[in-house]
Amino acid sequence: MISYAQNLEDVILNRIFQNKRSGFYIDVGAHDPTDLSVTKHFYDLGWRGINIEPVPLSFEKFKHERPGDINLNLAVGSKHDFAAIYEIEDRPELSTMDKKIADSAAKIVGSRVKAYTVEIRTLAEICEQYCTGFIDFIKIDVEGFEGGVIKSADWEKFRPTMLAVEATKPCEAVIDNWDSPDKAAAWQDWEPILLRVGYILIYYDGLNKFYLRKEDQHLKSRFVIPVTPLQDKFSRYEDVKKVNHFREENLRLQEGFNILRDKLASQESTFLSERDSLKDEGQKLAEEIKCLLDANERSQEQIRKQSAEIAEFQQSLKSFKGANQGLVEKLRIVDAHNATMNKQISILIADQKNKKEQFAVALKVSERLKEEKANIEKKLRKVVGELSILRASVRNQYSTNRFKWISDLLKKLMVV
Repeated sequence: MISYAQNLEDVILNRIFQNKRSGFYIDVGAHDPTDLSVTKHFYDLGWRGINIEPVPLSFEKFKHERPGDINLNLAVGSKHDFAAIYEIEDRPELSTMDKKIADSAAKIVGSRVKAYTVEIRTLAEICEQYCTGFIDFIKIDVEGFEGGVIKSADWEKFRPTMLAVEATKPCEAVIDNWDSPDKAAAWQDWEPILLRVGYILIYYDGLNKFYLRKEDQHLKSRFVIPVTPLQDKFSRYEDVKKVNHFREENLRLQEGFNILRDKLASQESTFLSERDSLKDEGQKLAEEIKCLLDANERSQEQIRKQSAEIAEFQQSLKSFKGANQGLVEKLRIVDAHNATMNKQISILIADQKNKKEQFAVALKVSERLKEEKANIEKKLRKVVGELSILRASVRNQYSTNRFKWISDLLKKLMVV
């Protein structure tokens, strides 16, 4: 079995009920449907019962996780009433109806106290209203108010087989002085009531006291041997959570490993393919290198031949340079002669230039003479015209003196 309870209370109760598949419980101060729960193991077996929890947030958990149970959001006390409850924030399992206890607990755990009003009903009223059959066990854990719960029950009418009652002062269950192990005892006021109504103490685990009704005292022998994992075959819920966490983590790691393995396999396949491709390329490259080396050898041979030819050419060039020394001297003489010829040509060009200039002057003079000749011819034509006119006039007027006048006129013209 899995023990969800704080101090193996469910394992101790199971010594009596031996994993039976049905039953009925009442959990006064139920706290949580799983964590630290005394009834979770039995609920999973198929049991049903009543969960009484005054803290609203915890009560809501029961509504969602224990739909088969009767879940009551109230407290249990000696009479039907309304009163303040003091909730320890972040530690609701320590909530109590006693302000001093709440302040002390909050100081110990380093938390704050939140107060609000809740309904209080007696255990007898609750049993009367909701219990239609036999009650197998009642668990009571109300942080210092166990006496009020026990006093509010009708033990004659409702007689569960087992009672599990927190029997130490809140936050003082851990013994710090083994010479005074009962220093935290809180059962003195209410234990006599249980003994008086026919219950016998059969087990004390250092936190809770377990009572068996006298009608079933033949079952007392089941507690001769203390509760142990060996005898009771249980695992702690905290350990199971860790194992489950480790399993989930292992599954997550396994999934990650599988993904990594698949990725590595894919990469290995790619690597092998690339390796084969590189191997082929390497072979091709080796062949190309061999071809390059052969070509290089041929080039080296050609270079050696060309070097020999160059050496032979250089030797021929030296011989040619020696043979050309005479030609160089002759070229120098020719250059000097050419320089002289160039000077003479420059003189001839200058002379030709002067002659061109003289010819241009003569040409201008010729042009002027032509113009003067044209002018004279023009004047001559004018004179001839005038002469013709005069000749006609003379013929008419001076025919007798014709030749004399003409002679004089010609003289004038000659003068002109």
